[in-house]
This record gives sequence, structure tokens and C-alpha cells, in this order.
Amino acid sequence: MRVNYREPGGTEATRFAVNVASFGLGGATALRANRSSKRFGGRFTYLTALAWTTIGFRGDTVTLELDDETWPDVLVTNVAIGNGQFHGAGMRVCPHAIFDDGIFEVTVIEKLSLWNIVRNRSLLFNGKLYEHPKIHHRRTTSLVAQSVGQSAVELDGEPLGYLPLKVTLIPQALNLIVP
Repeated sequence: MRVNYREPGGTEATRFAVNVASFGLGGATALRANRSSKRFGGRFTYLTALAWTTIGFRGDTVTLELDDETWPDVLVTNVAIGNGQFHGAGMRVCPHAIFDDGIFEVTVIEKLSLWNIVRNRSLLFNGKLYEHPKIHHRRTTSLVAQSVGQSAVELDGEPLGYLPLKVTLIPQALNLIVP
């Protein structure tokens, strides 16, 4: 995936990702985890950062353009764009994503209350994410996202900057040898 975004200083930048890009709660969590001690390991650090970030997260209002579909002014908890299924300590944020199909999966989690997130947290790990009525998914080859305020972006677990964001697929960009 080619990802265009805005760096913290406001400069436009481009990076490439293999697995998952996200913004909203995922971006804010990656930012907090990156600033935290890793003394107890990456998984513990990430899950702790997720818990603390979730408590104060109020949602981001974004406009999404996916291929030929536009979603204006959606209040979201998180949006994940995935070539792969997993990120953030084993969460299946894009459970139907397939690395080599030439399409990525977009998971849109509408604004959820803290109680709703806590009550439904198992959906993030068991692959049944799309059973929740406020969680939607699409398959696309491009995504453009803009926000009313600042929405943090992460790429393959690394915090990068903020929206606006443009993600385009680069089919067959990597050759892999697997057993």
C-alpha cells in the first residue's frame, strides 16, 4: 500500500505499508504506545496504551472516499485499511483481508461508547467484528480520508502523523518465498 499523509509538522509525506494502516483510536494508541516504556514487552505496552487511550477518546469526524463511494462526516472510533487481517497485539481488524488478492479491506468502526468497546472487545480478536451493527466493511483499491480535527495515523503499528490520508494499492509489489 502507498500511503500519503501529513507529518506532525504539517509536511505531506509518503510511506509504504504491507499489513494495516489505521486512524482514529488506532493511531492515537500507536502514538501513546510509542512514547511508553517497553519494559514489560510490546504486547503489554500496546494493550495498556489502548486501555488508557480508549478512556479519553471522543471519536473523530471523518469523510471517506472509497473507489466510487463517499461517506461524508462519519463519527468514528477507528478506521483500518488492511492488506492483512491482524494488528495491535493480535486484533483481527480486517478479518476478511487476503494479502495477495489485489484489494484491501476497510473496516469502519462508528463511534462506540467506552462501555460498548469494553463489552464487545472479544470481537476484535475472534474474527466476528462485522457482527456488530456499528462496524462496517468494504473492499476497495483506494481510500481518501479527511478529518474535521486532528486524527492520528499509524502504519503497521508505527505512528506517523495525521489525516488527510490517501491509500492506494500497489498490486504484486512484493515477491515472497513461503514454506
